[in-house]
Amino acid sequence: MAVTAHKDGHKPPARRRTVALVALALVAVLALVHEASVRNVYDELLLEGPESPLHLALPGRGAVDVPTGFERRGSGVERAWGNNRRSWAYVGDGMGSLFGGEPYEPQGLYLSVWCLWEGSEVRVYANSGFWAAPDGNGYCVEVHWIYDARAHTLKRKMTFRRNSDGHRNRIPADEFLAGTGLSREDVERWAGHAFEELFLRGYLEANGGRTRFSGDDLGRYEVIDDVDWGAAS
Repeated sequence: MAVTAHKDGHKPPARRRTVALVALALVAVLALVHEASVRNVYDELLLEGPESPLHLALPGRGAVDVPTGFERRGSGVERAWGNNRRSWAYVGDGMGSLFGGEPYEPQGLYLSVWCLWEGSEVRVYANSGFWAAPDGNGYCVEVHWIYDARAHTLKRKMTFRRNSDGHRNRIPADEFLAGTGLSREDVERWAGHAFEELFLRGYLEANGGRTRFSGDDLGRYEVIDDVDWGAAS
């Protein structure tokens, strides 16, 4: 016998309970799928960070924040169909100079969260600023960390530049080190401080009690170092 609606237009109690149970089961499945998608701190920032798309975190979890010391710089749609970008800049006083002095062009540390149809990314970019070396040229190093949520990989790249006669050319790492008098260890120490101390530790500090991760457990992902040190390897 077919079930008919009551004269007042309401569904019978049994049918309402069935619909409610199905809805709860769907929410539970979505929440579990969401949790399974958060494999590391970068996934967490992408899926539960400021202005992230609607998510279904398990009860008790609030939205996570950007690292301590970072302030919003802007957002925008890079291409049609919702390829959104949100950016923050580090404005604290813990950056430190790679060259031991003040650069003639400002250095900086930036965080961008990219929500793309073809795969979302977290990008952290550090710029040493240009510094005038004894040889009369200016030198700068740019460090890019790019987390690809689709591949669960964190790739690091570095670009070394020399400003000579108004031309800012990309140069090999060994030319950068020779021109500045720095060592590979100097550059690694500065880059590690920017990323591990200011970005990662700042993230954990800003989200104490909310993040699933810790300094001893940042989650599961593959690290790819794509820096060509040349003769300095």
